[in-house]
Amino acid sequence: MNIKLTWIAVVNGAEAKIYDVEHHNRKTVHAETFTPILTLTHPDSRLKISELVGDRAGKPGTNGVHGKYEVHDAPHETELKHFAKEIAAVLEKGREEGKYERLIICAAPHFHGILKQHLPKNVEHLVAEHIQKDYASLHAKELNAAIKKIIDELV
Repeated sequence: MNIKLTWIAVVNGAEAKIYDVEHHNRKTVHAETFTPILTLTHPDSRLKISELVGDRAGKPGTNGVHGKYEVHDAPHETELKHFAKEIAAVLEKGREEGKYERLIICAAPHFHGILKQHLPKNVEHLVAEHIQKDYASLHAKELNAAIKKIIDELV
């Protein structure tokens, strides 16, 4: 199978690494060393709830009672959504620029669902595989082994 123009996105709620398989020829793949072409971080996803919210959470209630506030999303969920939108925008830009024709997404299960909701349809159509595992939190050696295994399965 041809692995040309394939991106692998390894993401969780705080970090995203994009790998371009085309830049990894057979010699590099056997070396088991991979360098992301792009790394995004979202440190707000790691903040404590008290650091994410002010004195009052939510927005004024719509039921006419003054002083009542409703919380629609937990602060961490809001941050995860912001980061998912940022990643989706990067993936869309890469698609528009023709940098990949196929995409593999490796994401922590909860964040995978959030990211999938924000992927543009044009990007979603290019997703060859969804892997619901948090590879982003692995140490470099383990992450390289996981990426090598994914690439080997493409060949």
